[in-house]
Amino acid sequence: MFFKILIKNIFYFFKRIIDFWIKDSLSFLKENFEKIIKKLEKTFAIKVNFYYLFSPLYQDYTPVGYFFGFLIRFFKILFGSLIYLFLFLLFLFIYLSIILLPFFLIFKS
Repeated sequence: MFFKILIKNIFYFFKRIIDFWIKDSLSFLKENFEKIIKKLEKTFAIKVNFYYLFSPLYQDYTPVGYFFGFLIRFFKILFGSLIYLFLFLLFLFIYLSIILLPFFLIFKS
């Protein structure tokens, strides 16, 4: 009876470590990624720029206003998308590093 409980507790301990290492680290990184994206969305406003991509800036309805409105919004969308892509790849690298760290340490020793 004692060994049965001991083995059960040992398996529970390892299960809890794996849950912490994989699930909790993923949720922590996901929450931080979402917070950073929400803060950056206020700066780059990619959704708003997509919506108003073909309308002029500052209500200047001349061909020059349309041209510069499209150009400025296009580059804001492009630059913001590159920043989002960089952040996504950075968080993906961090998560994969966290997942692969135990295997690396096991095989390294």
